Amino acid sequence: MVSGVTPTTLPESISPKQAADLLLAVLTHDMGMISQKAIDLPIPTPPALSPSQWNDLASWVRRTHVIRLPRLLSRVMASYSPAYELLFNRSSNDHLRDGVDIAMAHQKWPWEWTGDWQSSLENRGLAAVLSVADLLDEDSARCDTETLLHHRGGSELNRAHWIRHALTSERVLVRNGAISVSLCRPPDTGDTFKPVFSALRNHFRLVFLYEDDLRHIGAPITHVHLDPSTGIPSQVVTNLGQWQELDGFRNEAAFTFHLLRTFMPHALKDVRKLDDRDISLLRTASLEDVDLSILEHAELRSEPRTAVEQTFKALIGLDS
Repeated sequence: MVSGVTPTTLPESISPKQAADLLLAVLTHDMGMISQKAIDLPIPTPPALSPSQWNDLASWVRRTHVIRLPRLLSRVMASYSPAYELLFNRSSNDHLRDGVDIAMAHQKWPWEWTGDWQSSLENRGLAAVLSVADLLDEDSARCDTETLLHHRGGSELNRAHWIRHALTSERVLVRNGAISVSLCRPPDTGDTFKPVFSALRNHFRLVFLYEDDLRHIGAPITHVHLDPSTGIPSQVVTNLGQWQELDGFRNEAAFTFHLLRTFMPHALKDVRKLDDRDISLLRTASLEDVDLSILEHAELRSEPRTAVEQTFKALIGLDS
């Protein structure tokens, strides 16, 4: 599994079927990121998720990759044999629908999970394993950032996602429930870039939201070691030396803005986008505060702004 999170030996409480469900979930949880087919959207399709409403294919794929999984997997399996369709029917004793639901759970928080698959607490534990693995799949080995930046166009948001992976310098290590993360910074960045590392550390701390469910399968998180635990890393990632040449990334303020946009509101502790329940539940993760001044200045939520306008406001700085 991603980041080596899966226990080397599954607990005795896990049945052979649940082990198979976990394997299926691991194999399929990112299939939707590979596929770009709108035919796998649920029916009826929410109008906002129609590809015609998006001008950025990568963002549409990222937004819809989970909800397309059930029909995508069923379609792929049926292309081998129509008999495989029965495997996704809950009335079948050997159905695989729990595995699909466990895979889909990684896009939601534990308190948002719904469905019959939760009838077993062990299933929730397996979903927690996959969700934690997905959060930890963040490091520089996830993608070849340097090659992508030099040979792929991509939107500013896509490039920011590629760059973000380069800020975790080595593989995220998981040993006996202890997680170790080493961070590094782009050249020629300083205090302005601090909020990015606050958000990145928070991203890793979000694994604590799955502690209760991980205990169902005897896989607790014992410790999360972040290096550095505060402030800006001293280690520099040299292959980001030309970040200022990227369109829209001309200065540190704009660079910070684009990187902050890649994080979910929970990692940012963005009260503008979280309800009271979310804010209350986040306390268990002991997140640090994130300075969102640059993000709020560029987005200006009191009136609509295009992506180009937001980038422009970030480029000209907070004093504009």
